Amino acid sequence: MAHFLRRTALACLPLCRGRACPARVAVHQAKTNLSRLLALVERGEQVTIMRGSEPVADLVRHRRKTGSRILGALAGTISLPEGWDAPMTNEQADRFLEGKEW
Repeated sequence: MAHFLRRTALACLPLCRGRACPARVAVHQAKTNLSRLLALVERGEQVTIMRGSEPVADLVRHRRKTGSRILGALAGTISLPEGWDAPMTNEQADRFLEGKEW
């Protein structure tokens, strides 16, 4: 693994000029070394998958949504007409299924 990481880090040095830089790997390298790339991502690094000289995808750590959902957050903002939940008549259902106004 150290050899792969060293090669990946060296490959992006000319592009970064000393700054922090995402690792860049070819599609074939990514397929062959996916577990190692995921280990890099888990450590907080970004990995860019290249097709030739074109970047096609970035592997980045998944961010879990923070914050919780608030039940009833839309209370009072939505109103439904009386009887909205009443069953349709057969005639209304037929018109609905035909795409006509019912």
